[in-house]
Amino acid sequence: MSQRLGRVLVADDERTMLELFRETLSSEWEVRVARDGDEAVDLLESENFDVAFVDLRMPGRDGAEVLRTLQASGRRIPTVMMSAHAGRERQRELLGGGADLFLEKPFRPETIEETVRNLSGLGPAPDRLIVRDPRMEEVIRVIDRVARTRATVLLQGETGTGKELLAREIHTRSHRDNRPFLQVNCAALTEGLLESELFGHERGSFTGAVRNTRGLFLAAQGGTLLLDEISETSATLQAKLLRVLQEREVRPVGSDRSVAVDVRIVATTNRDLASEVAAGRFRQDLYHRLNVVRIDVPALRERPGDLGPLTDAIVTRKAEEHELSRPVIEPCFERALADHPWPGNVRELENALERALLLCDGNLRADDLHLDPPEMPASAPQVGMTVREAERDLILATLEATRLNRTRAAEMLGISVRTLRNKLHEYRDSGHFHDGGQS
Repeated sequence: MSQRLGRVLVADDERTMLELFRETLSSEWEVRVARDGDEAVDLLESENFDVAFVDLRMPGRDGAEVLRTLQASGRRIPTVMMSAHAGRERQRELLGGGADLFLEKPFRPETIEETVRNLSGLGPAPDRLIVRDPRMEEVIRVIDRVARTRATVLLQGETGTGKELLAREIHTRSHRDNRPFLQVNCAALTEGLLESELFGHERGSFTGAVRNTRGLFLAAQGGTLLLDEISETSATLQAKLLRVLQEREVRPVGSDRSVAVDVRIVATTNRDLASEVAAGRFRQDLYHRLNVVRIDVPALRERPGDLGPLTDAIVTRKAEEHELSRPVIEPCFERALADHPWPGNVRELENALERALLLCDGNLRADDLHLDPPEMPASAPQVGMTVREAERDLILATLEATRLNRTRAAEMLGISVRTLRNKLHEYRDSGHFHDGGQS
């Protein structure tokens, strides 16, 4: 049995809840269960726990009495109260009586994991990926296949899709996981600073170089180096990166000798690098060196199966960060999240959820979301277009921006849903629209 992170008490008279906690935590935590309040008190008095989850309604002593008994003992055990029947006033009473968090049933396994790690002091799981959607599951399968090889990996996707987390996952699953994982944002530094940061420099090689520095390639020896936003590097630096990838050696700035390096390179970009090559902004030879294994990271709108679990985990984490009771997420809130195209991806989702959490009055409802309207894709009419073609492009662009939400698209276009439906039938028949044949 692998070493446990700690011990968790779960006090609940519902067998399904006890099974949920066991299935969620038992791989990393020792889980002890109590089926009523008296058994919970006995365990709390006789054993040490890192976190305790206590249901409010139980046979014998109820959860509130268990909490009072624990507080009176003077022992400090982070305690989470749970119930499907407690109103806002009751929740405030429990939090004021010493509970660290209140969770309203039902909740997802991700909520349990996040809560245990945060209240136990471990913090969020390192490099934790939340993956439920089939498209992201396929990404993880590819990562698992290539992680143990030496292959250079190119992660390509929109800003905010989690490319850095995926890069860390490649490192974690590789044979290099006990060696350094270092990264540099290529867009954040000038050419001179980036060259010195990557390759190091000799003392006196330029003004201000008062000592020798190794650079990230040598500092990451045996490990992984993440080149974030590789598309933003200059032509000069691209040539030097190409030499490192070809020769497996670096030459510090100001030095006359090269040093062999054994570093796995992972590069990320939010641009289409093939298009950058075609436009003459990125070296073709470097592109081929980086593009040994290319992984296209889907945007959040393209992986709807991840939206719910991500929302649950983010709301739980943010509630704990701000010392707030975790609110219930109502169905209208979930529908509003599903209707938004999330151009900023997970980063935008996290900001929106934190804002909604701080401004909500009770449960999270659709009105608590204050989202910017989606930007329309560029679809300006071109000279030579017919009016019919311009209308078609505008309608299809609007539909794409609303993630095929026809009601919302019709509102934005100022037409009826029936008119929109008729137009889409026409575009489907002409081969310009494909939606699986929905009517």
